[in-house]
Amino acid sequence: MPSIDTSSIERLGETSAAWLACAWQPTQNAHEARLQHAFARAGERAYGLYLRLLFSPLARAMRAAGLAVYPPLPGGLADSREWGLADDSERQRWFWSCVVREDDEAPLGTLVTVLHHDHTRFRLPQPVQLFALPVARAAVVEQELGRMNGAFAAAAPLRLHAAYGAKAQP
Repeated sequence: MPSIDTSSIERLGETSAAWLACAWQPTQNAHEARLQHAFARAGERAYGLYLRLLFSPLARAMRAAGLAVYPPLPGGLADSREWGLADDSERQRWFWSCVVREDDEAPLGTLVTVLHHDHTRFRLPQPVQLFALPVARAAVVEQELGRMNGAFAAAAPLRLHAAYGAKAQP
C-alpha cells in the first residue's frame, strides 16, 4: 500500500504524486495486453480501466488513513476537461476530487489528476500527474485550474458536451 502523508492537502498531494510517479508505468506494463484489448473494443474507455487499476491502491491507502474522496479518484468524468492535438494523438484530461477527513467531515482540499493520452491507440505519452489545491468548492477549483492553465479555462466540462451533443474539444 502506498505511504501517504495526510497532515495537509499539500503533503497528501506530494506523497500521492511521488507514489504515482513510480506506479504509472509498472501498472501499464503489468496490464498492457488487457488495456490494448480494451482499447480495441471500447476506445478511450480503456483509460478508465487503467485509471481504476492505477488509483485503487492509493484509494485504499486514503480510506485506511481516514480520508474520503469525492468523487472517487481520479475524479468525475462529467466535470473533467480535455483538450489536445487536432489529430487526437496527444490529449490531456484534467480530473479532480475533494478530500475530506471522515472523522469530522472537514474538507482537506482537492487532488487534481492530469492524464496525457492518445485517442488513436492506447498510449500514455507522459506520466500521470497529480497535484493538490487547498480549496474544495467545485466552482473555486474550476476557477483556480482555469487561472493555472488557459487551455483548461477554454475547455468545457464533458457533461456540457454530452448535454449539447458537441464533438470532442479542440
